[in-house]
Amino acid sequence: ALAEHDIEAIFEDCLRSAVNRSIELSNQDND
Repeated sequence: ALAEHDIEAIFEDCLRSAVNRSIELSNQDND
């Protein structure tokens, strides 16, 4: 099983990627 801090790190990476993607998409819409 993954250590708890590993799960948190993976979750943060996924969250950051999702935020970055939505920012990129909104920037494209503004173009």
